[in-house]
Formats: sequence, C-alpha cells, structure tokens
Amino acid sequence: MKTCLTIFSLTLLAWGISSAQHPALKVDSIRIDPGKDRQVGGIDILPNGKIAAAFHDGEVRIYDPATETWSIFASGLHEPLGLVAEGNDSVTVVQRPELTRITDTDGDGVADSYETICDDFGLSGNYHEFAFGPLKDKEGNYFVSLNVASNGAPVREEIRGEWLNLGLPREDFYVSKEEWKDGVKIKAGRMYSRVPYRGWVVKIDGKNGEMTPWASGFRSPNGLGFDASGKLYVSDNQGDWLGTSKLHHVEKGKFYGHPASLPWTEGYNGPNPLEIPVAELEKMRTPAAVWFTQSTIANSPTQPVLIPEGFGKFGGQMLIGEMNKSRIIRLLLEEVNGVTQGACTPFLDGHGLDMGINRLVFDKESRLIAGSSHLSWPGGEGMATITFHGEKTYQDIQAINITSSGFEVTFLEPITDPASLKEVTLNRYTFDYHESYGSSQIDKEDLELKFSPLDDSGKQFAIELAASHKKDFCYEFNFPMAYNPLLCYTVREIPEGDTASLPATDDPDDDYGWVNLLKNDSLALWRNGSKTSRNKHPDVGELWSVKDGVLSLDKSKKGRGGHIITKQDDYFNFELQFEFMISKGGNSGVKYRVNEQTVGLEYQVFDDKSSKVTKNTVAALYNLKAPTAESKAKKPGKEWNTGRIIAVGKSLKHWLNGDLVMEIEFGSDEWKEAVANSKFKDESGFASKPGPILLQDHGDDVKYRNLRIRKIMSTE
Repeated sequence: MKTCLTIFSLTLLAWGISSAQHPALKVDSIRIDPGKDRQVGGIDILPNGKIAAAFHDGEVRIYDPATETWSIFASGLHEPLGLVAEGNDSVTVVQRPELTRITDTDGDGVADSYETICDDFGLSGNYHEFAFGPLKDKEGNYFVSLNVASNGAPVREEIRGEWLNLGLPREDFYVSKEEWKDGVKIKAGRMYSRVPYRGWVVKIDGKNGEMTPWASGFRSPNGLGFDASGKLYVSDNQGDWLGTSKLHHVEKGKFYGHPASLPWTEGYNGPNPLEIPVAELEKMRTPAAVWFTQSTIANSPTQPVLIPEGFGKFGGQMLIGEMNKSRIIRLLLEEVNGVTQGACTPFLDGHGLDMGINRLVFDKESRLIAGSSHLSWPGGEGMATITFHGEKTYQDIQAINITSSGFEVTFLEPITDPASLKEVTLNRYTFDYHESYGSSQIDKEDLELKFSPLDDSGKQFAIELAASHKKDFCYEFNFPMAYNPLLCYTVREIPEGDTASLPATDDPDDDYGWVNLLKNDSLALWRNGSKTSRNKHPDVGELWSVKDGVLSLDKSKKGRGGHIITKQDDYFNFELQFEFMISKGGNSGVKYRVNEQTVGLEYQVFDDKSSKVTKNTVAALYNLKAPTAESKAKKPGKEWNTGRIIAVGKSLKHWLNGDLVMEIEFGSDEWKEAVANSKFKDESGFASKPGPILLQDHGDDVKYRNLRIRKIMSTE
C-alpha cells in the first residue's frame, strides 16, 4: 500500500496537482452507497435543495444533504449523460436514444412516468454515438450535442433515421471485425456521421419536442453551458480535425471544424466531406473561443458552468471540468471586435478532488457540486462538494484582457515586490487544422514582456510585448507568484486601439481611474494659457468648442483661441489617450509635465508631409526624439488618428494608431544628448516635475475626441 500511495503522489506532482489543503477552497466527498455505480453522467439541484444525479448504470438517484442519504428515483435508462431538474418530482434526462422527461406523478418518491420529448436524431449503433446535455434556456428549450461515430467499430444492421450512403456503401459496414480492421475502417474516416445530425448541436422545443439542427462541426462535444449573457458554449475533445481540445461559442448555422457532419446541412450537395480541401474547410469554419492545450491544460474538457457572485472573486466567469486530471479549469472570456475569446487557467488542482470531472453545478449555498466518470477512458468516479471559505487570501490571476500591444492583467492581491514580475514568462504557439489526430505545438516562440502599473492598487498592470500580436495563436503565461501559475490566452482578434478591452468611463472613481476630460461636452476641466504663462486666462477662448464629444479649434473665426490647459496640474505618472484630426498643413501638440512658463514635453500633432525635421514630425517627442520611420498620420483634415502617451517615472512612450513609435528614458545618456542638442538645453529642471496637460493653438485648425487620462503608479 505504501508503494501505491507513493506512485499516486508522484503522479499528482507530475501533473502539478497538489494534495495539500487549498487556502480558500475545501473539497468534501459525497458518500455513495456501497455496491452502487459511482460514475456520474448528470447532476442538478432540485428546488428543495436535494441533488438529482444520473449514473452510468441507468439510475437517477436523489441525495439529501441534510440526512446524507440516497434514494432511487428512476432506473432503466440507457447511458444518461445529462440531467436538468424540472421540479422536486421531475427531471429531464438525455439518454443515448432520446431526450426524456421523468416524473413522479403519485408522490411516492419514485418516477412512474417516462415521456419521450424527442428522438428525432439518428442512431447507427456505433459505440461512440453519445448524446450530451440537456442545457435548458430561459424559454424552456433544450440544447443537446451529438457525438460522431468512431471507426473503432462498425454499425449495427438496425439503425434509426436516414442512412447517408456517401463514400462507403452501407453493406460495407456489415463485415467481420477482421475485415473492418483490414481496411474498410479507413474508408469510413476516423470519425464519421452516417445517420442524421451526428456531430451537431441541436435545439429541442420544450413544449412540442420539435428538433432544430443548430450548429455543426463537432467531434465529441461533452459539455454545454451558458454564460451570464446567455451565450451558448460547447466543449469539444482533441482528435481528427482538432489539434487540441476546444471551447466554442456556438451560434446558429455555423460550422465549427469537424467535416463529418457537413452532409446533414440543409441543401448540401458537396462531395464526401473527407474530400473537401482543407483550405475550403478553413473558409467555412468558425474558430474556437479557447484552446485547451493538450496535456498542459486539459485532455478532455467537459461541462462549463457559470460562477455565481460570492464564490471567491470570480463571479460572472465560468468553470469547466476535465476528465483526465484532478482539475477544474477557470475561463476568463471577453469579446473583441465582436468575437468571443479569452483564457483558461487551472482553478483547483487536486486538494482531494478526484479525476474525471464530468459534470458541475452550483447549489443554493453557492457550493460547487462535481461528479466524476471514466467510462473506458482515464478518469474517476464519485461526487464531491467544493466550498469557498475564504479564510486565507492567496495570489492568482483575477482577470486578463488583450490590448493592441499586449495584455492587461489584474491580480487577486497586490504585487508587493514589483521585481517578481520579471520572473513571468510567455511563449506562444499554434496548432495545425488537419485530418490527422491532434497536433503538436507549432511556430512556437518565446516572447519578451514588460509590466507597467495601471493604477496605484498594485493589482493592475499593462503587459507590453516586444513583438506584435498574431491571430490564432495560444499565448501561454507562467506567473510564478500565482497559486495557479499557468494561464493560456487564445488570440482570435486584436483590438484596433490600445486598452480596447477597458470600458470608456466618465467616472474618475471607477476601477480603472479614467477621467474623461471632455465630459458632458464641457470644458469645465480646462483653462486658457499663453506661450509664456499657464495662468493667463481662467476661461477657455471662444474659438475652442465641444460638440458631440469632439473638441474643435476653429481658426477661421474671430476671437480668442490660445493654448488650453487642464486645471489639474499634478500629472506626472499617467496614461493619456486621445484621437486627433489635424488640418492639412496644420500644427498642434499635446504637452505634458508643463512648467509655469508652459515649457514641457510635447507629443507632436502635425501634418508632416512636407517636414524635413524628423524630431518635429507627428507623434515625435518634439525637438528631442523622432518617431520610428513607419509613423505617419492619416489623411489630414479627413481621418482620425489615435494617440497615446504613457509617462511613468523615467519612462516616456508615444503611440500612434496603435503602434509604439517613440520611447526614451528620462536621464539616460540618450536623453542627455537629446536635450543638449535641443532648444531646451538651457531650461533648468526641464520636465522633471508634475504639471498639467496642454493642447496647443499653433494657428491651425485641429480637433480632438475621446480625450481621457488616468494616474498610474510608478514602480521606481
């Protein structure tokens, strides 16, 4: 026994899984009666707080947490792999042949009514034709996912539904095991769909049982769930056409990659799906929202479930089970350019959790109930509760969002030692989309990254990458300071402007600290200045105006313009975002760390097509450092440009239209040489103190919009 325990402990360590007590989560087993099947296919919470569970042996049993006892509610089901509670005396179950409503009509605690809601999908008798679900929406409809068949075995002579005689005649499936293995199975395809809607997610009307084919392209979609907004998510397992396991945001009518299901698309008149070129399939398919890197994150992801508020600091995110490890995974999803994508990270590894986490549900006390299974694969069995007690704080990643130049990350606890961020590593890779089983990590590369604080909380940081983003790549982080160091973000879309994931807020006291400098189309946060004084006029000149969020300087009119300056004058460590439209041949600028005589650093706003002085071109640090050669303003007077300034301690950075175009370190040799060769060489204490933000009147028309600022923390 000692040897076995040692081997088990070594196995946990190899997976990075702990058997110690988690600082804020407690795992307790739910006792199942001896001699009873312990493989869980479905679980849900009844209105009275009891737990209904479907088991592989075909029973539905009810567990009473108050008495810790079980009772048999129903039996005789065929491989039930999902369950929804309809009331204290009724459940709806997906079993292999149908969606069934099971009810106790006489109140004796045992079901006496088994009602077929829908059996309109096909069955060939292949062992791999599982049915998963059901997931019930707010309108009372059910979503069910249907496995494709496996060429590990043929089909039975008695089938249900239309037979698809495509690529391989039906009689070829009725051969001996030896003949099947000797070559017929290759013609069938590794996974095949010969009866209706195998490889599909279907929607079933809860009132009349009518089935609607919803989306295609799945292999083994063992898990369905809704997020807080009602988006449908479906997991799928690695195999042919799946380089690694995936989570899909599923929408009606879309194809998600596995071609076996395509012939059941309405109006399909194409060839055998195995003959469709990969390039054509690539055009048709919708990529996954999240990749679960095989062996690193998960081998067989299962059911996603929404986290309720109060379960730690992760309310509104989702969890998903994993069959092949003692692991539950947390999902951190966001929408970028209308596409759902995001990250996955271990949530709970070991700590008394068994393998084979097949089904998850939260009860009324916000405890997580987990059910395990294995069938013929690696896994486990039994049930457990996971309770958040919050007795001890711990460090982890609370949120991560993509930006045009990197990411923004929020930690659960403040980073007390900023130097520890230098230990964070990042690599990225992608996977092949091909007929072969799985894919290795390809085009793998390590990336350099740099952290900058976003506020003074010590929790929020910008991660700037030394290389540009790549679409359809998995970004694998290792955060050594986190309880769960591993985090993988799947990049599908890249924001056009930086920090696009953050809400544009008008509230200076919000989580991100942004202040809208043109709030309510007002210039109340501004005053006038002159070339030599930042206090000349308390009011802004009438040539400046704000309408519909656009600040305009119109020099065609008569009256006073002049530089305008923020009334707040203590900006030193900050981020400033803005859009500008400069007139043809026009000149303006955004100045910061401005002294009493309005001398300071300047982000050039300039139509530089005719300029011969690169240190004065658009986005330059005026008269000090030119931007990169690629920097160029869009059409003057016609198109908006996006500017961004981050000044933190000695670090000064300028962005133009999403690209970092100027970077210099205050006080460095480069800085000293630049100042010595500039008009500022005789300015005492140049740009060394806090100051206001200044927008220049250089005699030309200019417009600004989306002008916002936030103070951030320096780690120097």
